[in-house]
Amino acid sequence: MQIDTNRGAVIREFTRDELVEVLELQLVVETETLGRAVPNYTDDVIERAAILHERMRASTDPLEFTIINYDFHMLLSEPSGRRRSLSILRGLFNVATIQIKQDIAAWEGRRAVGEQDHADMLDAARSRDAHRMLQILRDHTIPAIEHLKAIGTESTP
Repeated sequence: MQIDTNRGAVIREFTRDELVEVLELQLVVETETLGRAVPNYTDDVIERAAILHERMRASTDPLEFTIINYDFHMLLSEPSGRRRSLSILRGLFNVATIQIKQDIAAWEGRRAVGEQDHADMLDAARSRDAHRMLQILRDHTIPAIEHLKAIGTESTP
């Protein structure tokens, strides 16, 4: 969405290159926040993440899955205490949500891989293993970036 003083809010399409850039930036910012968050995890954060993971697994709607995915990733990043980074990450996720929803709906097997990645992230969270958490995040995000680079669409609504 773009805010124009004279026209209000305008929703515009993003090119594939812009979405690739957003996902690459998201990976950088989320790596920073997760790396700082993991040592600060409480049992409550992990329990709430587990509940979100179960809700994702139970969801049959790609949009609902995507919204819960956003909540899951943000919950795991919030204990970083990096307010500016978290704000940037929220903005990047808001843009990436369109592509994530499309991947879940149309990319055969992506949802199952995502669910397993989230389960692995929960295990890393439970053991407070930041190194493993960051490797899982890279393995979770890089295929989405590569997939987006490979598809032939010029823009996404």
